[in-house]
Amino acid sequence: MRNISIEIKIIIGVIFFTLFIVTLERYKISGNVVNQFIESKKSKNKLLSDTVAPVIGLNLFLGLNNSNKHYLDQILKQNSDLANIKLIGINGNTIYSSSKDYKSEIATEKNSMNFYRKDIVDTLTSSKLATMELYFLNGKYKLFLEKNRETTIQIFSVTFVLLVIFILAIKREFRHLNELSKKVLSYDPKKHNITLSRTDRADEVGIIHNAIVSMEEKIDSHTKLLDDVNSSLEKKVKKRTKELESAKIKAEESTKLKSNFLANMSHEIRTPMNGIIGIIHLVKQTDLDNKQINYLNKIETASNNLLNIINDILDFSKIEAGKLNIVNRNFDINDVISNVKNLVGFKANEKGLKFDISYSGPNHIFHGDPLRIGQILINLTANAIKFTDHGSITLSISPLQNDRVKFCITDTGIGLTPQQQSILFQAFVQADGSTTREHEGTGLGLSICKQLIELMDGNIWIESETNKGSSFIFEISLPKRNKINLKNSPVKLNAHDLEKEIISLKGSNILLVEDNATNRLIVESLLEKSAINIDTAHNGEIAVKMYKQNRYKYELILMDIQMPIMDGYEATKEIRKMDKNIPIVAITANALTEDIKKAKSVGMNEHISKPIDVIKLYEILLQYLSKKII
Repeated sequence: MRNISIEIKIIIGVIFFTLFIVTLERYKISGNVVNQFIESKKSKNKLLSDTVAPVIGLNLFLGLNNSNKHYLDQILKQNSDLANIKLIGINGNTIYSSSKDYKSEIATEKNSMNFYRKDIVDTLTSSKLATMELYFLNGKYKLFLEKNRETTIQIFSVTFVLLVIFILAIKREFRHLNELSKKVLSYDPKKHNITLSRTDRADEVGIIHNAIVSMEEKIDSHTKLLDDVNSSLEKKVKKRTKELESAKIKAEESTKLKSNFLANMSHEIRTPMNGIIGIIHLVKQTDLDNKQINYLNKIETASNNLLNIINDILDFSKIEAGKLNIVNRNFDINDVISNVKNLVGFKANEKGLKFDISYSGPNHIFHGDPLRIGQILINLTANAIKFTDHGSITLSISPLQNDRVKFCITDTGIGLTPQQQSILFQAFVQADGSTTREHEGTGLGLSICKQLIELMDGNIWIESETNKGSSFIFEISLPKRNKINLKNSPVKLNAHDLEKEIISLKGSNILLVEDNATNRLIVESLLEKSAINIDTAHNGEIAVKMYKQNRYKYELILMDIQMPIMDGYEATKEIRKMDKNIPIVAITANALTEDIKKAKSVGMNEHISKPIDVIKLYEILLQYLSKKII
């Protein structure tokens, strides 16, 4: 059976089933035929008895008993199924009985004998002459029926047994297929658990079995290959991850070094700049002729330009590191316009240029970052003035839909070529990069403007034509606000007014902690007219000792950050252990955002960057010191 195909097995099964059905039909048909034959014989025998009776009656009437005997013997010989004929007289005597001895046969076939009795009457008088009895044998037909039944049962039994064997064989094949499917489903490529081995069966089940084994072997081979590839990839990924982590650490270290470098650069440049600008401020308060004032103004302008470059570099670094934040608040656009006009308007006047600012909106209260907006406008208008020798500069501001505002700075300057426009907003790139260029600059201003505008959900572009002028246009998101929502801020005084106010602090006691002699001189000189009493300490350690000895004397401490022995941060922490309330103001060249946050975290109240903003210094002193003179 193992090497017989399923097709042949099915054909054999169909044959067995057909034979089984045919056997049942044969039994049914043969039984019907025999019964019909017996019934036919019965009818024939009855007809025989009806035919013989008149002849016998006539012979009896004529007294021809020998003729009856001869006639009846002939009838017995001609009909093999006729077992015996009896003629019984009216007085019960036997007139005729078959000469053949049928007793044994009759005894054997008694239950299978058909018996017919016929009265013989006179046809004329209808009187009874005798009684005729005919005995017919049906046994051999019934015997045939029994034999047919036995044969049919035998064939049926054999066929049934063969059919059962076939069904069991087929069931076994299906069980094998079911087990095969379970083993296939239990196969796990990850575990490499080949669950089947090859078989020598030549039927379809064997073919399927061996095909599945081949498939599992191929899958197992491919899985192992894939595992090897995955293992190799994992090693590569781990290696690359390690390389990336190493690169990340190096990048972080590089960023940290860059930040430290910028902080140190800012500090080291701002410290002497503080001395330069501070001394200029002090010298300008003395008696000078016009020529001397002109020289000082030029020095001050150069110093401020250098300070702007430092600020640009720091801003660019913050933007690049993602640390520059936009601080939104309600503000008046007119204040921004006024500040721009005050800071760059005089430059336009110096070059004989017309400088116009127009604002067409009905609402002048907005929510945004006025400091950064002002920085952008100052940078763009200063650029326009720098590259324009004659004509005019125009700043126009117009509100748009969806809380957006459009700014346009137009000049009648030298203009830009398409090639120059394509690189204009790149960092450290200038439109004219030649060694013979007329206008100096770092190439950072426009790049910073672009990035600030993008931080405010805006975009900037340029429309320019060579020798005809340029228009720098940008749009930013600037939601309108009602003036009622604008917080009232104190009116800012100018430096001259603040110098008058600062005199009211005469007699106040402050501690100045500064290691640089020039910087100490500048602060002392700036506060000389105020008659504020100033004690100085050259480092943080001295400051802590002085405050500990005179803690109730000082009303405010001006604290530098970078100092020898003990810096301003540590000194502030020590002082805060003794006094939580005394105002401590950082006055330092550490001007980065991180420096300001750190100063606040250790307990400093305010932060003044060097070069010292005199107005801010006076405002802080007026805010924290009580007036002694009213």
